[in-house]
Amino acid sequence: MDSFPTNPLPPPPPPPPAPRKSRVGLWIGIILGVVAICLCVVIIGGVVWVNRTSIPGISSLFATPTPQGVYYSNSALGFSLYYPSGWVYNEQGTDSVVFATSQAVLDAPDTPTEGAAIGFIVAHESDLNLPSTVDASSPASILGALTNTVFAGNVQVLEGPTTYTLKSSPAASNVLLVTPSGSSPFNAYMNVLLQNGHVIVSIGITPQGQIQQYRSTFDNILTSFMISN
Repeated sequence: MDSFPTNPLPPPPPPPPAPRKSRVGLWIGIILGVVAICLCVVIIGGVVWVNRTSIPGISSLFATPTPQGVYYSNSALGFSLYYPSGWVYNEQGTDSVVFATSQAVLDAPDTPTEGAAIGFIVAHESDLNLPSTVDASSPASILGALTNTVFAGNVQVLEGPTTYTLKSSPAASNVLLVTPSGSSPFNAYMNVLLQNGHVIVSIGITPQGQIQQYRSTFDNILTSFMISN
């Protein structure tokens, strides 16, 4: 019997791949976990913030806001400001007011040997009667004219004039050493501010050599100054 060639059968096809598992549940779980963690962080952060001043080790991380001081408003002069707690003031007529570290400084007949005081005078530009050589629109020019007329005795300019802007209004300042006849020398910190048609003159007074001790306090008072009419 003749033999016939045997053709090998083709290999069976590979089995179909297993269906991919859905990862929707996995991603939903991850998202829910992240949301839960965020909520916990927000809740814990809120509790810490509310109790930030009473939790040991946490209260030192949050600075306590510095109070602005005592509010002062003068309708006659038309301005308001904040002055340091513990200071006193004396309204001198309807054109000026003086703030001081103590009543003794306010009552002193001469330049005090300790403490400090700062006075404010508010005038309309038309009321200054400045010399024709003074530019009434320039606080530095006004400051220069006042420096030579306000104080009696020998006046030495230690610093300035320095021009700056306070609440979008032009201003200028200087620091003086004044040696009046028959009295102790003192430092004067003068500022001229032009605001809403007004000329505001402030003069801070300290015993000689103590201006830097009180200068930041003077600046804080000036920064809070606001014309109200």
